[in-house]
Amino acid sequence: MATSDPLSDVLGLLRPQAMLAAELRASGRWSIAFDRFPAIKFGAVIEGECLIALRGREIARLHAGDIFLLSGPHRYVMASDVKMRSRDASEVFGQASSSPNARVTLLGDGRAGKALSAIGGHFVLDPIHAHLLNDALS
Repeated sequence: MATSDPLSDVLGLLRPQAMLAAELRASGRWSIAFDRFPAIKFGAVIEGECLIALRGREIARLHAGDIFLLSGPHRYVMASDVKMRSRDASEVFGQASSSPNARVTLLGDGRAGKALSAIGGHFVLDPIHAHLLNDALS
């Protein structure tokens, strides 16, 4: 049944399921590279700011309150400084999963620079209708 809200209609067809959600707290100089992933990635900056670099696009600065959705993104980088060598996200978040508070990952020197607090993860969509969002985000 259609509603008066087109976004609700689309989300009803997609039936998104958050498969992973985690928080990143970073300060000082840091850089994380995320490998290509065939799902919808999402993120939101809660506090502070960071840069996001996607191949073929201009580097964007994300501030507190900004969100992003990426459809099957190529490798991308989130950083305070995109010129420094990136750590692999699977390594960074993999190390965190062995800690008692696995949903929060700390990165950088907590005493240096502005702090970032961001959340992120990925969605799995209904495979029959997933193209609706994938096409819109491409």
